[in-house]
Amino acid sequence: MHEDAPRVDAVLAGSTTAWHSFVEDHAGLIQHALRRHLYDEEELRTVYVAVLAQLRQGKLAAWGRRCSLATWVVMVARNAARDHLRRRLGRRHVNRAVAGLSPRRRELFRLHFLQGWDYPRLLEHLAQQG
Repeated sequence: MHEDAPRVDAVLAGSTTAWHSFVEDHAGLIQHALRRHLYDEEELRTVYVAVLAQLRQGKLAAWGRRCSLATWVVMVARNAARDHLRRRLGRRHVNRAVAGLSPRRRELFRLHFLQGWDYPRLLEHLAQQG
């Protein structure tokens, strides 16, 4: 039995104390997982709140106890970030032309078209990269 199981069961039973304890223990982990996919702070906060809402409203019941709770929470956060980006971008796959770019050009594409960086900011970024 996982050491987190009693607390998850308490959260699912409606315990506010268990929920607050869960959030305290996993907030940083969730934010870190989201930050790997979302670079805009407003988007990150929006998806973070959505992840917590999903977990609070019963998503925790889907934890199958086959892996650690922390690992599972990271997967939930990662999937939420990817779903958010898919909705925002309106497609599921990267265009083949973009996939064929060098890593540096792909990064510039991502910064400009996906993150909305303007050209002065891109030039500054390039200057810093050398």
